[in-house]
Amino acid sequence: MKKIENTLTTGELARKTDVSLRTVRWYAEKGLVKPLDSQGSSAAYPFSAVNRVKKIRFLALMGLKLSEISDLLKVTRNLRTEKKEKTLFLRGRIEQMRSVLKEKEDVLRSFRSSLDTALEQTKRCPECPSRGKNRDCAPCPNLQLLEYTLWGEEEKYG
Repeated sequence: MKKIENTLTTGELARKTDVSLRTVRWYAEKGLVKPLDSQGSSAAYPFSAVNRVKKIRFLALMGLKLSEISDLLKVTRNLRTEKKEKTLFLRGRIEQMRSVLKEKEDVLRSFRSSLDTALEQTKRCPECPSRGKNRDCAPCPNLQLLEYTLWGEEEKYG
């Protein structure tokens, strides 16, 4: 395929957004990004696809599923409407998505707080009475707190 002027190839889009070629192709397959032209494994994307892929990645990192991201992108893209029913539907979807984002933000905020607490606890390890005695501090409450924070349960050592 001949490169279209003022577009990005799949590889260029992947590099500019720090994702793999496979990810760009997956997003395209799911309709999250749309190439202007494609032939086989080659595609030409508008420069606006860079911001779109970055937005998709951010929302995915926030914990949204691709189907939720797709819905959110559709809703925000179709804000201009002349039909009252469509406006009400879109408003409802936006409220749903805001609610989902709020829940995920709350979970992330709580997890961050737990990580901060665990991190502060592990800073006390140098004060451990077993320090430098060539042995584990088992059972170490700091280690147990850190493991619980990260994995949700205490690790069992054998």
